[in-house]
Amino acid sequence: MINRVKIPATHKYHRPILSDVLPFEVPPTFGNAGFFDFLTRYNVMLENAGSDRYVVWEASSSVVDEAISVIFNTEEKGPGSPSQSVIRRDGKQIHQRKWKLCKDAMRTKPYGFDISHKEREFRRLSVVHPRNQLAVADFYNRNSAQIIYYTGLSEVSIRYPAAVAKSLRYSDRLFRERKSTVSDTIEEEAKEYENLASFFSYRHFSNIFKFYEHYKYHTAEKKYDWLLRLDISKCFDSIYTHSLPWSTLGILSTKDHLSKSKGTFGGRFDRLLQEMNQGETNGIVIGPEFSRIFAEIILQRVDRSFLSAMFQRHGLKHRIDFQAYRYVDDYFIFCTSGIDRDIVEKEIGLALKDMKLSINTAKTDVINKPIITDLTIAKNKLRDVLTDCIQVRDTDIEHPVGSGTVVKSYSFKVLSNNLIVGVKSVLAETGVEYKNILNYVFAALEKKLALVFAKFRDMDPDIRNERRLVSAVMRIMEFSFFAYAADPRVNISIRLARMISLCVDELNNAKIGRDQKQQIYKYVFDNLTRQIKKSSLKRSPNIEVMYLILALRKLGRPYLVSEDILASYIGIKRDSETGKFRGADELDLFAVTITISYMTLKKRYKALRTAIEEGCVANFSRRSAYVHRDAELAMMYLDLISCPYVSMNTKMKLANFYGHSVFQVYALIGASPFWFTNWRGFDLSLALDKKRAREVY
Repeated sequence: MINRVKIPATHKYHRPILSDVLPFEVPPTFGNAGFFDFLTRYNVMLENAGSDRYVVWEASSSVVDEAISVIFNTEEKGPGSPSQSVIRRDGKQIHQRKWKLCKDAMRTKPYGFDISHKEREFRRLSVVHPRNQLAVADFYNRNSAQIIYYTGLSEVSIRYPAAVAKSLRYSDRLFRERKSTVSDTIEEEAKEYENLASFFSYRHFSNIFKFYEHYKYHTAEKKYDWLLRLDISKCFDSIYTHSLPWSTLGILSTKDHLSKSKGTFGGRFDRLLQEMNQGETNGIVIGPEFSRIFAEIILQRVDRSFLSAMFQRHGLKHRIDFQAYRYVDDYFIFCTSGIDRDIVEKEIGLALKDMKLSINTAKTDVINKPIITDLTIAKNKLRDVLTDCIQVRDTDIEHPVGSGTVVKSYSFKVLSNNLIVGVKSVLAETGVEYKNILNYVFAALEKKLALVFAKFRDMDPDIRNERRLVSAVMRIMEFSFFAYAADPRVNISIRLARMISLCVDELNNAKIGRDQKQQIYKYVFDNLTRQIKKSSLKRSPNIEVMYLILALRKLGRPYLVSEDILASYIGIKRDSETGKFRGADELDLFAVTITISYMTLKKRYKALRTAIEEGCVANFSRRSAYVHRDAELAMMYLDLISCPYVSMNTKMKLANFYGHSVFQVYALIGASPFWFTNWRGFDLSLALDKKRAREVY
């Protein structure tokens, strides 16, 4: 039995920077590890003094002043700015520096990126400015008890913060072995995990599918006669930020005492969400966990209003006449036969209307007994198809050397054509769409692929058959690319990249012969390039393509694509007359950093690298008025300044937009080895394993 390692939750103030402020869908090259390291190394915090805001950090010199200035938009340097003082803590002398922020410095523009949502729609997710990320951490630190209180008032919600989590960091063993013993998005209360992806522990379900399989759901199925499923229409886009203080104080009280309400918990949370989104009151940033917490407080008020109206107006008792559950913005209302559906929809619609929200009528669904959804039927059928078509059989054989020893031999049977036909048949029979089952299918495929490699490793080297292994892996990948092409989305791109990464690592570790290994690499390369080209034609650049480009890089030097092909993947082309690349100034943060990370300093990409560097300078020039408030520009500047693959000439051109001299640029480079993109230490397998423990909710 492997001993589990309990890792205490340290750096409580800064912990949300790692767990709650970034969308799950950001590329694996991007993260807050470098930023977090900087904040904790210098103990950077925010401080309020009336209407003024300050950033406070611990340093005996001006060594990180430039970095602080860029991140926090501080006032001009002058006498006493930043101020210096000496404090004592735990018997030690601490040098502390303090710098006032410019007026409205916290009012920033988030960096938005799009992911596929529906067939012809995209959902915009956001990465908020680094200083607003620290403001979230500061808010958590000051208000965690109130967050837990206000998200624990509803008996309808089945996903809400219940306590501050006990542990945070991942164990080295987890990534060394490339295995995750936990697939939960969040720590569930009363459990101690060695890897944790949230600041809070949550009650009751970390994933909606756990609810479907839980006895609570099954008990409600037996007790009640029909189920009404409701979805809130564009919940996060529609939320009115002022409805947060309405939820905590009451609508009339808030409006009657508007100025006083701004100083309350609800008013401060409202201001926090507004400032990071350019002062917008209609809609909140989508993606980070703190946005779901903000929405949860509002929806808990909706829950209570709904239950109250059902009883006071209609005499219907919760848990007797009906049973309601809500997972984030999805309602499941089980009812007895005597309840009128119109009453239920009307009352929940009115409760939502008070918070300026509404029901998405297109997704409303009524299921009569037997209460079983088409999706559940489809998953049960798919489980049988996958079991029949991907088999690992074991037999006892005598060791071939002739010692008489009996050893285990494993054989692999993968019927890729049967898999394709089987999945199509299930979807046709149940009416379920690809998008609703692909996450389940890829989770199963990943487990099957890992099992095949694990059993191959377990076999005695003298009885291993590389050809059979390669044949099984090829067929699993064949079906995987078929399924992916049906509905390429970010979460499926992550799973496909993880499967490719697993293949490369396992084939290398098992020392499979070059010819056998290259069969798989070539097949993966051909299918990846075909899919990237297809996806790039729809909209470029996009996050789905970024994941596949990183998977391409995993295959190694023999499979590097040409300069023109790489350029086409990110949506820029070579001018036929000048021979130069056009459109590099339109690339966003992720496209720039991933492409540079792919190219490094390889000579074959010199022209494209030059075009991207010039494009970045042109982009900054066009948006120079916003360099101190734009999240994308701030993160791109810090990333490119620390990048070993970007020329010093380009770095100095970018530095001019911040008024930095060459000495200040070197000070920025020395402040942190990397910020949001780990240029030298990136490992795709490691990064994707971290994603596994942070699966989208």
